[in-house]
Amino acid sequence: MPEHNGSEEFQHGASQVRLIAEERARLTHAAEIAPDKFTVWNNLAAIHFDLGDKTKALDCFGKARERAPISYIPQIDSAIKIARTLSDDPDGGADMVAGDLSSAKIELSTQTLEDPNNKNAWHNLGLFHIAERDYRNAKDCFNRVHAIDPHDGFAVCRLIELSAMLNDLQSVEHWCSILACLPNGEMSAIAFNARALVQCDRYQDAKQLIRDAVRRHPDELEILIACGDVMMVYPNVGLAMANATEMYGQAAQILRHDGNDVIRLRKIGARLKGAQANLTHCMREAEKITKLAGALPVL
Repeated sequence: MPEHNGSEEFQHGASQVRLIAEERARLTHAAEIAPDKFTVWNNLAAIHFDLGDKTKALDCFGKARERAPISYIPQIDSAIKIARTLSDDPDGGADMVAGDLSSAKIELSTQTLEDPNNKNAWHNLGLFHIAERDYRNAKDCFNRVHAIDPHDGFAVCRLIELSAMLNDLQSVEHWCSILACLPNGEMSAIAFNARALVQCDRYQDAKQLIRDAVRRHPDELEILIACGDVMMVYPNVGLAMANATEMYGQAAQILRHDGNDVIRLRKIGARLKGAQANLTHCMREAEKITKLAGALPVL
């Protein structure tokens, strides 16, 4: 289900398509070995939704609903209602994940010509262009998605990232302001803005923005994750890695307490391990320098 955090780590080239394929395969396997976990079915449904596969999305959402605690039923019902708006025809997403990018491009391009209001076709065509690193055409596609559905937070987030890839800070600011006006979009707008500033080589501005946000919103998940991401730009700086470790650690703790987004928790856990490894390396290098300095003769 497209959300503001839809792909907070912007993937380059075909890696995004590969990651979708790997995630779908992992969740499909998880559903086989743990069929009673509603979160597995819910996350698998979200993958099928993003690929425009209405039948599989509704099937997985239905299985999630059957297994979910009562408190989650309204959320899943909302997702089912949105999934029912998908087209009954496939829109090339499955071809992308299977690796048949040429077929996907032809199919998706044809569908956008036949039905210019086919939001899912524009969405997946945009992902196809990202896989090809064709960021201008990808941006055009997500502009069309936004024109069709101004409340699609996933599209707005992609427009922020693509604007940053094109080094268009004015466009970044424009889309961040739009994201901030969407439901629950204020924190995400700050987070995406900080990452975009880093992408545009404005690290000091990004650091100031995200540090101020952490001071004002110390318990906001989006802000903590973005702060960790900004700090990870300098993996060989001990203080930056210490800050990244702390931010990712707090974010992971929030996600573990919530317990509903196992995919995101796994991703943040991987980032936390990376920051911890970098921090350990920095500390060892500092020890080497200290020992070397102590061994030098006093002049």
